Amino acid sequence: MRYFFDEAGTDHLRTRRLRELETTPWTRLKLTWDEWRLQRYERYFCQRADFLLTVVPGEAEYLRRTQQTPVGLVPCGANLDLFNFHYAGDDNTTMLFCGDMAYEPNEDALAYFLERIFPLIAQSHPDARFVAVGRYRGERLPRLAARFPQVELTGYVEEMDPQWRRASIFVNPMRQGRGFITKIMDAFTAGLAVVSTNFLMDELGIEEGVHFLSADDERQFAQKVCQLLENPERKRTLIYQARSFAEANGWEAAFAALGEALGLEEKL
Repeated sequence: MRYFFDEAGTDHLRTRRLRELETTPWTRLKLTWDEWRLQRYERYFCQRADFLLTVVPGEAEYLRRTQQTPVGLVPCGANLDLFNFHYAGDDNTTMLFCGDMAYEPNEDALAYFLERIFPLIAQSHPDARFVAVGRYRGERLPRLAARFPQVELTGYVEEMDPQWRRASIFVNPMRQGRGFITKIMDAFTAGLAVVSTNFLMDELGIEEGVHFLSADDERQFAQKVCQLLENPERKRTLIYQARSFAEANGWEAAFAALGEALGLEEKL
């Protein structure tokens, strides 16, 4: 029997990222301990696996440097058959974020955007709207959203396609986690320009300034969004270049990469 370790050996890097963001000494200490434990756990299983798989090019490079086990890269595919391409128009000033906000990395991202980024955007563009799609828990997010009449929390929705059509800009304020990679590809597919934190974006094989815009901090993030709101031609260019990337990287390409990595090309 052969053993494959999916998304292997890199979760301790995310814990390290959380520790770097944390300001509370006790929490930083706990995260340091968690990082050490995770790294030991990951090393143990990586050494015993026959093959390691990851969807992130930068992680594949890291694993090849640090592990002796063979590593396969299977990039996240675009859902070309699930979401229809739709350009919302030059005059559309709606931003969108989506995800299960009961998942802590998503809740952190949305709270960060509402607390630190959207107020800066609203100062320059009071007509700009923001829609957050996905279930949430507790009162933290509704309380933050209630500060702005331009912000809507939809809660859980059955269909995502109508939500994509409402917006022209997808904001990705994620500072941890990995699932946002799928969101980025979905936004590319659906026809939204993407503005993101720089977390992991340089490791995904997509080009900043060509397929998306990235920011180092909240002020720069707001500036990048405002640039797109004020320059529809720039927004359109990003959207169509990102769509071309998605078309070249559908799930068929991902399955082919998986088959090649596992030596199963004829079976997939």
